Amino acid sequence: GSLLIYRKLPELAREALLRAQHNNVPLYQAEQEVMGFDHAMVGAEILRKWKLPEHFQEATEFHHSPQRAQRFPSDPAVVHIADVISDALQYGNSGDPQVPPMDPQAWQLARLSDDTISPVIADVEHQFNSVFELFHPEPHGVAASLH
Repeated sequence: GSLLIYRKLPELAREALLRAQHNNVPLYQAEQEVMGFDHAMVGAEILRKWKLPEHFQEATEFHHSPQRAQRFPSDPAVVHIADVISDALQYGNSGDPQVPPMDPQAWQLARLSDDTISPVIADVEHQFNSVFELFHPEPHGVAASLH
């Protein structure tokens, strides 16, 4: 949804980014204030047009508010948790000036317990490093000589 907004409504997207930064609010909230909709709603509409499964549509549309999902609340809850963790660990940048707030019900909706966060973060870091190394392999011996 964000890419379509940036491409088709660049001035409104810029205004939403600036509003999020200046008012210290999540980007999706600033998008709703500026445009009356947000990137999650746009993304879900794209998935509907493409006739992708409803659980993908709900996961996209409600990933900032998983408790609002009607049919598949665990899917947007998992995406919500992943979104917050990836922003907190600074894996990528959506332009949002802050880490989005964690929905307190997300862990329950995703059927996860609070004690899963440490292993999940460790696994995310391991997977991120593995993928990063695929695209940026170090020449043999360089890593060893740095240690």
